[in-house]
Amino acid sequence: MLFSSDNATFYLADPEQGKLGFMRDGYLNTFNYRIPEGRTVTLTIQGNNRMTRLLENGQQKEELGPKTLYVVRESNRAHYQRGEAALFEPKVYDPADKIYYQRTLVFPLRRAGNFKSKVTNLKVENHL
Repeated sequence: MLFSSDNATFYLADPEQGKLGFMRDGYLNTFNYRIPEGRTVTLTIQGNNRMTRLLENGQQKEELGPKTLYVVRESNRAHYQRGEAALFEPKVYDPADKIYYQRTLVFPLRRAGNFKSKVTNLKVENHL
């Protein structure tokens, strides 16, 4: 964890895949990006009310925009046995029940984490 607040956590390496990302409202949002070992990079996080963007050395790497999430109802699950011990449960989505999740971030600056990296020249600006 790099920074956290009561509403969000920003990770240099998320707890699931070790990628740069943030958690908000119970959702883990990750960029397809890992901090390179032994190399200095300039990272910029930009955002507005519809997206959060990652730039490395001034070049856009990825933009996390709106995402459609579909409801999975327990009654729609099907159970299949494969082999002796493996259990496979396909998910059946209900396209009528969906939410539109905005992958936005109010950058959390209340607490700094304990991490094994060096952060220099940190700037926080409130404009895009």
